[in-house]
Amino acid sequence: MRNTSATRRTPRAVLVACAAMAVAATTTPAFAAPGSASPPPGARGPVWTASQVAADDATAITTTRVDAHTTWVAGMRFLHQSGGLRFQPVIWERDDRTGPGWKELATAPVPEYDTRFNDVDASSRRNALAVGDHSEAAQGIVTQRWDGTKWRTAIAPVSPGSWGAGFLSVESLSPRDGWAVGWDQVPSPDGSRSVGQIQHWDGQQWTRSDLPDVDEGPGGGWTLAEVSARNSRDVWAVGGTFSREKAVPVALHYDGSAWKRTDLPAIGERARLNGVAAAPDGTVWAVGEIAARGGPSTGLALRYDGTQWTRTALPEGTGALTSVTLSEGAPVVLVKSNERVPSVLRLAGNTWKSMDLPTAVGGARLTALSLSAYDDTLDVSGVLDAGAARPAVVLTARR
Repeated sequence: MRNTSATRRTPRAVLVACAAMAVAATTTPAFAAPGSASPPPGARGPVWTASQVAADDATAITTTRVDAHTTWVAGMRFLHQSGGLRFQPVIWERDDRTGPGWKELATAPVPEYDTRFNDVDASSRRNALAVGDHSEAAQGIVTQRWDGTKWRTAIAPVSPGSWGAGFLSVESLSPRDGWAVGWDQVPSPDGSRSVGQIQHWDGQQWTRSDLPDVDEGPGGGWTLAEVSARNSRDVWAVGGTFSREKAVPVALHYDGSAWKRTDLPAIGERARLNGVAAAPDGTVWAVGEIAARGGPSTGLALRYDGTQWTRTALPEGTGALTSVTLSEGAPVVLVKSNERVPSVLRLAGNTWKSMDLPTAVGGARLTALSLSAYDDTLDVSGVLDAGAARPAVVLTARR
Protein backbone atom coordinates (compact mmCIF):
# COMPACT_ATOMS: atom_id res chain seq x y z
CA MET A 1 0.00 0.00 0.00
CA ARG A 2 2.98 2.26 0.26
CA ASN A 3 2.60 5.34 -1.94
CA THR A 4 4.88 7.76 -0.23
CA SER A 5 8.45 8.92 -0.13
CA ALA A 6 9.76 10.65 2.95
CA THR A 7 12.25 13.43 2.88
CA ARG A 8 15.94 12.79 3.41
CA ARG A 9 16.48 12.19 7.11
CA THR A 10 19.87 12.70 8.66
CA PRO A 11 21.81 10.78 11.32
CA ARG A 12 21.03 11.93 14.85
CA ALA A 13 24.26 13.88 15.36
CA VAL A 14 23.34 16.19 12.51
CA LEU A 15 19.72 16.42 13.60
CA VAL A 16 20.65 17.69 17.06
CA ALA A 17 22.02 20.87 15.59
CA CYS A 18 18.82 21.39 13.61
CA ALA A 19 16.66 20.54 16.59
CA ALA A 20 18.25 23.26 18.66
CA MET A 21 16.32 25.81 16.64
CA ALA A 22 13.04 24.02 17.17
CA VAL A 23 13.17 23.45 20.92
CA ALA A 24 12.51 27.12 21.55
CA ALA A 25 8.90 26.39 20.61
CA THR A 26 6.08 27.24 23.00
CA THR A 27 2.73 25.53 23.29
CA THR A 28 1.00 28.55 21.76
CA PRO A 29 -0.61 27.53 18.46
CA ALA A 30 0.61 29.51 15.47
CA PHE A 31 -2.75 29.26 13.71
CA ALA A 32 -6.23 27.95 14.16
CA ALA A 33 -6.29 24.27 13.22
CA PRO A 34 -7.67 23.12 10.94
CA GLY A 35 -7.60 26.03 8.53
CA SER A 36 -7.10 26.89 4.91
CA ALA A 37 -3.68 27.80 3.65
CA SER A 38 -3.84 30.17 0.72
CA PRO A 39 -1.78 29.38 -2.38
CA PRO A 40 0.58 32.00 -3.80
CA PRO A 41 -1.02 35.10 -5.40
CA GLY A 42 -2.54 34.33 -8.80
CA ALA A 43 -2.43 30.56 -8.31
CA ARG A 44 -5.39 28.43 -9.40
CA GLY A 45 -4.25 25.14 -7.97
CA PRO A 46 -5.78 22.97 -5.27
CA VAL A 47 -6.80 24.36 -1.90
CA TRP A 48 -4.46 23.19 0.86
CA THR A 49 -5.89 22.67 4.34
CA ALA A 50 -3.53 22.93 7.31
CA SER A 51 -3.83 21.10 10.63
CA GLN A 52 -1.54 21.29 13.65
CA VAL A 53 -0.18 17.89 14.68
CA ALA A 54 1.23 18.69 18.13
CA ALA A 55 1.25 21.79 20.32
CA ASP A 56 4.39 20.91 22.28
CA ASP A 57 8.04 20.73 21.20
CA ALA A 58 7.92 18.12 18.45
CA THR A 59 8.88 17.40 14.87
CA ALA A 60 6.81 15.58 12.26
CA ILE A 61 9.45 13.84 10.15
CA THR A 62 7.30 11.84 7.73
CA THR A 63 3.69 11.17 6.86
CA THR A 64 1.84 8.26 5.23
CA ARG A 65 -1.77 7.31 4.49
CA VAL A 66 -2.88 4.02 6.03
CA ASP A 67 -6.13 4.11 4.06
CA ALA A 68 -8.44 6.65 2.46
CA HIS A 69 -9.40 8.11 5.85
CA THR A 70 -6.41 7.54 8.13
CA THR A 71 -3.09 9.40 8.14
CA TRP A 72 -0.07 8.65 10.30
CA VAL A 73 2.74 11.06 11.10
CA ALA A 74 5.99 9.75 12.57
CA GLY A 75 8.59 11.84 14.34
CA MET A 76 9.80 12.78 17.79
CA ARG A 77 9.12 14.92 20.80
CA PHE A 78 11.87 16.99 22.44
CA LEU A 79 12.26 16.45 26.19
CA HIS A 80 14.04 18.97 28.39
CA GLN A 81 15.79 17.00 31.14
CA SER A 82 18.54 17.77 33.61
CA GLY A 83 21.00 15.87 31.43
CA GLY A 84 20.11 17.93 28.37
CA LEU A 85 17.90 17.54 25.34
CA ARG A 86 16.50 14.06 24.66
CA PHE A 87 14.29 12.58 21.93
CA GLN A 88 11.14 10.52 22.34
CA PRO A 89 9.73 8.71 19.27
CA VAL A 90 6.09 9.48 18.51
CA ILE A 91 3.43 8.48 15.98
CA TRP A 92 0.30 10.59 15.59
CA GLU A 93 -2.93 9.56 13.86
CA ARG A 94 -5.78 11.43 12.19
CA ASP A 95 -9.01 9.71 11.12
CA ASP A 96 -11.16 12.16 9.16
CA ARG A 97 -14.27 10.10 9.96
CA THR A 98 -13.98 11.14 13.61
CA GLY A 99 -12.77 14.70 13.14
CA PRO A 100 -9.85 16.83 11.96
CA GLY A 101 -7.68 16.51 15.06
CA TRP A 102 -4.58 14.40 15.69
CA LYS A 103 -4.05 11.93 18.53
CA GLU A 104 -0.87 10.26 19.75
CA LEU A 105 -0.79 6.50 19.27
CA ALA A 106 0.21 4.25 22.15
CA THR A 107 3.49 2.86 20.81
CA ALA A 108 5.69 0.42 22.74
CA PRO A 109 8.05 1.98 25.32
CA VAL A 110 11.65 2.44 24.21
CA PRO A 111 14.69 1.79 26.46
CA GLU A 112 15.72 5.44 26.54
CA TYR A 113 14.63 8.74 25.06
CA ASP A 114 17.40 9.20 22.52
CA THR A 115 15.79 7.95 19.31
CA ARG A 116 13.12 9.02 16.87
CA PHE A 117 10.80 7.43 14.33
CA ASN A 118 12.28 8.29 10.95
CA ASP A 119 9.66 6.49 8.87
CA VAL A 120 6.50 4.43 9.13
CA ASP A 121 4.75 2.32 6.49
CA ALA A 122 1.66 0.11 6.48
CA SER A 123 0.65 -2.61 4.04
CA SER A 124 -2.79 -2.79 5.66
CA ARG A 125 -4.69 -1.69 8.77
CA ARG A 126 -3.28 -4.81 10.46
CA ASN A 127 0.37 -4.52 9.50
CA ALA A 128 2.91 -1.72 9.72
CA LEU A 129 6.56 -1.04 10.53
CA ALA A 130 8.10 2.02 12.17
CA VAL A 131 11.86 2.51 12.18
CA GLY A 132 14.24 4.74 14.12
CA ASP A 133 17.78 5.10 15.42
CA HIS A 134 20.36 3.07 17.30
CA SER A 135 19.93 2.84 21.06
CA GLU A 136 22.85 1.79 23.27
CA ALA A 137 20.48 0.54 25.93
CA ALA A 138 18.64 -1.63 23.38
CA GLN A 139 21.92 -2.73 21.75
CA GLY A 140 20.52 -2.16 18.29
CA ILE A 141 18.25 -0.06 16.11
CA VAL A 142 14.82 0.63 17.55
CA THR A 143 11.94 -0.48 15.32
CA GLN A 144 8.32 -1.33 16.06
CA ARG A 145 5.71 -3.43 14.30
CA TRP A 146 1.94 -2.96 14.32
CA ASP A 147 -0.24 -6.11 14.28
CA GLY A 148 -3.60 -4.36 14.15
CA THR A 149 -4.03 -4.18 17.92
CA LYS A 150 -0.77 -2.89 19.40
CA TRP A 151 2.82 -1.83 18.68
CA ARG A 152 5.64 -4.18 19.64
CA THR A 153 9.36 -3.44 19.74
CA ALA A 154 11.75 -5.32 17.46
CA ILE A 155 15.46 -4.46 17.75
CA ALA A 156 17.53 -4.63 14.55
CA PRO A 157 21.22 -5.61 14.77
CA VAL A 158 24.18 -3.31 14.10
CA SER A 159 27.74 -4.05 12.99
CA PRO A 160 30.20 -5.16 15.72
CA GLY A 161 31.79 -2.08 17.26
CA SER A 162 29.28 0.24 15.60
CA TRP A 163 29.42 3.86 16.81
CA GLY A 164 25.83 4.51 15.79
CA ALA A 165 23.26 3.54 13.19
CA GLY A 166 19.75 4.11 12.02
CA PHE A 167 17.06 3.34 9.49
CA LEU A 168 15.89 6.29 7.40
CA SER A 169 13.19 4.54 5.37
CA VAL A 170 11.02 1.44 5.57
CA GLU A 171 8.80 -0.50 3.13
CA SER A 172 6.27 -2.93 4.59
CA LEU A 173 4.98 -5.38 1.99
CA SER A 174 3.31 -7.93 4.27
CA PRO A 175 3.52 -9.13 7.89
CA ARG A 176 6.47 -11.34 6.86
CA ASP A 177 8.16 -9.09 4.32
CA GLY A 178 9.64 -5.66 4.94
CA TRP A 179 12.76 -3.68 4.05
CA ALA A 180 14.60 -0.89 5.87
CA VAL A 181 17.57 1.17 4.70
CA GLY A 182 19.90 3.65 6.37
CA TRP A 183 23.44 3.88 7.64
CA ASP A 184 25.86 2.25 10.07
CA GLN A 185 28.82 4.09 11.64
CA VAL A 186 31.54 1.44 11.58
CA PRO A 187 35.14 1.52 12.91
CA SER A 188 37.87 2.57 10.46
CA PRO A 189 41.61 3.40 10.62
CA ASP A 190 40.68 7.09 10.94
CA GLY A 191 38.10 6.43 13.65
CA SER A 192 34.81 5.62 11.95
CA ARG A 193 32.96 5.97 8.68
CA SER A 194 29.37 5.72 7.51
CA VAL A 195 28.31 2.82 5.30
CA GLY A 196 24.91 2.08 3.83
CA GLN A 197 22.89 -0.79 5.21
CA ILE A 198 19.77 -2.72 4.25
CA GLN A 199 17.89 -5.12 6.48
CA HIS A 200 14.97 -7.47 5.83
CA TRP A 201 12.02 -8.14 8.17
CA ASP A 202 10.66 -11.71 8.01
CA GLY A 203 7.89 -11.34 10.57
CA GLN A 204 10.10 -12.33 13.51
CA GLN A 205 13.42 -10.51 13.17
CA TRP A 206 15.60 -8.19 11.13
CA THR A 207 18.47 -9.66 9.08
CA ARG A 208 21.28 -7.67 7.49
CA SER A 209 21.66 -7.97 3.70
CA ASP A 210 24.91 -8.43 1.80
CA LEU A 211 25.49 -5.37 -0.36
CA PRO A 212 27.75 -4.73 -3.35
CA ASP A 213 30.97 -2.80 -2.87
CA VAL A 214 30.54 0.97 -3.05
CA ASP A 215 33.67 3.08 -3.59
CA GLU A 216 33.10 6.21 -1.54
CA GLY A 217 36.50 7.78 -2.16
CA PRO A 218 39.30 8.80 0.25
CA GLY A 219 38.03 9.72 3.70
CA GLY A 220 34.45 9.25 2.62
CA GLY A 221 31.41 7.15 3.36
CA TRP A 222 27.99 6.39 1.96
CA THR A 223 24.41 6.02 3.09
CA LEU A 224 21.00 4.97 1.80
CA ALA A 225 18.10 7.39 2.16
CA GLU A 226 15.01 5.69 0.73
CA VAL A 227 13.53 2.29 -0.20
CA SER A 228 10.57 1.48 -2.44
CA ALA A 229 9.22 -1.83 -3.75
CA ARG A 230 6.77 -3.12 -6.35
CA ASN A 231 6.81 -6.59 -4.79
CA SER A 232 9.13 -8.94 -2.91
CA ARG A 233 11.29 -9.49 -6.01
CA ASP A 234 11.54 -5.89 -7.19
CA VAL A 235 12.93 -3.55 -4.54
CA TRP A 236 14.90 -0.31 -4.97
CA ALA A 237 17.10 1.66 -2.58
CA VAL A 238 18.85 4.98 -3.27
CA GLY A 239 21.37 7.23 -1.57
CA GLY A 240 24.87 8.43 -2.26
CA THR A 241 28.55 8.55 -1.40
CA PHE A 242 30.45 11.48 0.07
CA SER A 243 34.16 12.24 0.30
CA ARG A 244 36.59 15.12 0.05
CA GLU A 245 36.77 14.70 -3.73
CA LYS A 246 33.28 13.78 -4.90
CA ALA A 247 29.74 12.71 -4.10
CA VAL A 248 28.13 10.10 -6.32
CA PRO A 249 24.48 8.93 -6.43
CA VAL A 250 23.83 5.27 -5.64
CA ALA A 251 20.90 3.11 -6.78
CA LEU A 252 20.63 -0.52 -5.68
CA HIS A 253 18.14 -3.14 -6.92
CA TYR A 254 16.97 -6.39 -5.33
CA ASP A 255 15.65 -9.07 -7.72
CA GLY A 256 14.58 -11.61 -5.14
CA SER A 257 18.02 -13.12 -4.64
CA ALA A 258 20.66 -10.38 -4.32
CA TRP A 259 21.22 -6.63 -4.19
CA LYS A 260 23.08 -5.16 -7.18
CA ARG A 261 24.20 -1.65 -8.04
CA THR A 262 22.68 -0.21 -11.21
CA ASP A 263 24.34 2.16 -13.67
CA LEU A 264 23.22 5.79 -13.58
CA PRO A 265 23.73 8.55 -16.17
CA ALA A 266 26.83 10.73 -15.84
CA ILE A 267 25.70 13.59 -13.62
CA GLY A 268 28.69 15.43 -12.20
CA GLU A 269 31.19 15.45 -9.39
CA ARG A 270 28.82 16.13 -6.53
CA ALA A 271 25.29 14.71 -6.53
CA ARG A 272 23.11 12.39 -4.48
CA LEU A 273 19.67 10.76 -4.48
CA ASN A 274 17.20 11.48 -1.68
CA GLY A 275 14.05 9.62 -2.70
CA VAL A 276 12.69 6.80 -4.85
CA ALA A 277 9.23 5.61 -5.89
CA ALA A 278 8.50 2.40 -7.82
CA ALA A 279 5.35 2.38 -9.97
CA PRO A 280 3.20 -0.73 -10.56
CA ASP A 281 4.13 -0.78 -14.27
CA GLY A 282 7.84 -1.15 -13.47
CA THR A 283 8.76 2.49 -13.94
CA VAL A 284 10.94 3.86 -11.14
CA TRP A 285 11.52 7.52 -10.23
CA ALA A 286 14.52 8.71 -8.22
CA VAL A 287 15.13 12.31 -7.16
CA GLY A 288 17.91 14.23 -5.49
CA GLU A 289 20.24 17.16 -6.02
CA ILE A 290 23.38 18.37 -7.73
CA ALA A 291 25.68 20.60 -5.71
CA ALA A 292 26.70 23.59 -7.80
CA ARG A 293 30.17 24.98 -7.24
CA GLY A 294 29.84 28.23 -5.32
CA GLY A 295 26.07 28.19 -5.55
CA PRO A 296 22.86 26.50 -4.36
CA SER A 297 21.96 22.91 -5.16
CA THR A 298 19.74 22.19 -8.14
CA GLY A 299 17.21 19.42 -8.60
CA LEU A 300 17.90 15.99 -10.08
CA ALA A 301 15.21 13.66 -11.45
CA LEU A 302 15.88 10.21 -12.94
CA ARG A 303 13.50 7.75 -14.61
CA TYR A 304 14.01 3.99 -14.97
CA ASP A 305 12.02 2.40 -17.82
CA GLY A 306 12.75 -1.21 -16.94
CA THR A 307 16.04 -1.25 -18.81
CA GLN A 308 18.02 1.89 -18.03
CA TRP A 309 18.03 5.15 -16.11
CA THR A 310 17.68 8.46 -17.94
CA ARG A 311 17.70 12.01 -16.67
CA THR A 312 14.44 14.00 -16.81
CA ALA A 313 14.53 17.75 -17.41
CA LEU A 314 13.17 20.00 -14.65
CA PRO A 315 11.97 23.62 -14.88
CA GLU A 316 14.84 26.09 -14.85
CA GLY A 317 15.78 27.15 -11.34
CA THR A 318 14.30 24.07 -9.62
CA GLY A 319 15.99 23.53 -6.29
CA ALA A 320 16.98 20.28 -4.58
CA LEU A 321 14.35 17.54 -4.73
CA THR A 322 13.90 16.03 -1.29
CA SER A 323 11.25 13.39 -2.02
CA VAL A 324 9.08 11.78 -4.68
CA THR A 325 5.75 9.98 -4.53
CA LEU A 326 3.16 8.73 -7.01
CA SER A 327 -0.32 10.22 -7.33
CA GLU A 328 -2.65 8.41 -9.73
CA GLY A 329 0.38 7.05 -11.56
CA ALA A 330 2.19 10.36 -12.00
CA PRO A 331 5.33 11.41 -10.10
CA VAL A 332 4.99 14.27 -7.64
CA VAL A 333 8.09 15.83 -6.08
CA LEU A 334 8.83 18.04 -3.11
CA VAL A 335 11.26 20.86 -3.90
CA LYS A 336 13.39 22.90 -1.57
CA SER A 337 13.93 25.97 -3.70
CA ASN A 338 17.11 28.01 -3.81
CA GLU A 339 15.44 30.53 -1.52
CA ARG A 340 14.46 27.72 0.91
CA VAL A 341 10.79 28.15 -0.05
CA PRO A 342 9.23 24.70 -0.62
CA SER A 343 7.10 23.77 -3.61
CA VAL A 344 5.37 20.69 -5.02
CA LEU A 345 5.56 19.75 -8.72
CA ARG A 346 3.57 17.10 -10.62
CA LEU A 347 4.55 15.69 -14.00
CA ALA A 348 1.68 16.03 -16.49
CA GLY A 349 2.74 14.58 -19.81
CA ASN A 350 6.16 16.10 -20.38
CA THR A 351 5.57 19.19 -18.25
CA TRP A 352 6.15 19.70 -14.54
CA LYS A 353 3.28 21.75 -13.10
CA SER A 354 3.17 23.48 -9.73
CA MET A 355 0.68 22.21 -7.16
CA ASP A 356 0.74 25.68 -5.56
CA LEU A 357 1.93 24.63 -2.14
CA PRO A 358 1.55 27.63 0.19
CA THR A 359 4.77 29.19 1.41
CA ALA A 360 3.13 30.27 4.68
CA VAL A 361 0.23 29.33 6.94
CA GLY A 362 -1.42 32.03 9.03
CA GLY A 363 1.52 34.33 8.36
CA ALA A 364 4.06 31.73 9.53
CA ARG A 365 6.64 30.49 7.03
CA LEU A 366 6.47 26.81 6.14
CA THR A 367 9.45 24.45 6.18
CA ALA A 368 8.27 21.31 4.36
CA LEU A 369 9.81 18.00 5.43
CA SER A 370 7.98 15.19 3.65
CA LEU A 371 5.46 14.37 0.95
CA SER A 372 3.06 11.44 0.56
CA ALA A 373 0.10 10.58 -1.64
CA TYR A 374 -2.97 8.36 -1.59
CA ASP A 375 -4.92 8.29 -4.87
CA ASP A 376 -5.56 11.98 -5.61
CA THR A 377 -4.77 13.23 -2.09
CA LEU A 378 -1.43 14.80 -1.17
CA ASP A 379 -0.04 15.35 2.33
CA VAL A 380 2.93 17.56 3.17
CA SER A 381 4.31 17.59 6.70
CA GLY A 382 6.49 20.34 8.06
CA VAL A 383 7.16 22.98 10.65
CA LEU A 384 5.95 26.58 10.86
CA ASP A 385 8.33 29.38 11.78
CA ALA A 386 6.06 31.55 13.92
CA GLY A 387 8.68 33.36 15.96
CA ALA A 388 8.89 31.75 19.38
CA ALA A 389 6.55 28.95 18.30
CA ARG A 390 7.48 26.23 15.80
CA PRO A 391 4.49 23.85 15.66
CA ALA A 392 4.41 20.71 13.51
CA VAL A 393 1.85 20.88 10.71
CA VAL A 394 0.35 18.79 7.91
CA LEU A 395 -1.05 20.36 4.73
CA THR A 396 -3.54 18.32 2.72
CA ALA A 397 -4.93 18.85 -0.78
CA ARG A 398 -6.81 16.91 -3.44
CA ARG A 399 -5.72 17.30 -6.99
